[in-house]
Amino acid sequence: MALNDGMLRLSRKRGMFADSDQDPNVKVLRMSSPEYMSAFQACDPNGTGFIDLQHLSDALQAVQVAAEVGGFCQNVSMRQFHSSTCCFLCTRFGDGARLSAVQFCELLYYLHNLRLIFAQLDADRSGGIECGELHRAFQLSGADMDAGVVAQILSSYDADQSKALEFDEFVQFRL
Repeated sequence: MALNDGMLRLSRKRGMFADSDQDPNVKVLRMSSPEYMSAFQACDPNGTGFIDLQHLSDALQAVQVAAEVGGFCQNVSMRQFHSSTCCFLCTRFGDGARLSAVQFCELLYYLHNLRLIFAQLDADRSGGIECGELHRAFQLSGADMDAGVVAQILSSYDADQSKALEFDEFVQFRL
């Protein structure tokens, strides 16, 4: 829900564009994740209470490996996030240069939700969202776009020109 001119209104975002849960009780649960906190602490060896942009990629990789071992991230590429994605994430969830433990957990919760969306959109379980799958996602979200426009959108986020959005590219698309 959002506040607009003193009136409460429901968000009109749907499908892959929906906002993640902002319930304060859920936020407390995020901080209790042992995987999240272990990754944060491993990348904050001096105990400053912050992860800088340089160490964010390492922390994200540690969480991805832990999730992969636990079987939570099937069929999603486990390659490291591109530095530009880390920069975007650090800017969105932190101050642009570093993240606190709370901000890091918020970021991981966001990525967890994106992984779930990604897995739903990747209908053929190839590890990438091809043009047809992205077109269907737009349709389900209420945006009936021409297939050519969807192809242009995909192409603009497809950094490796694989003709599919891998998870890292999907994260940039969503930011």
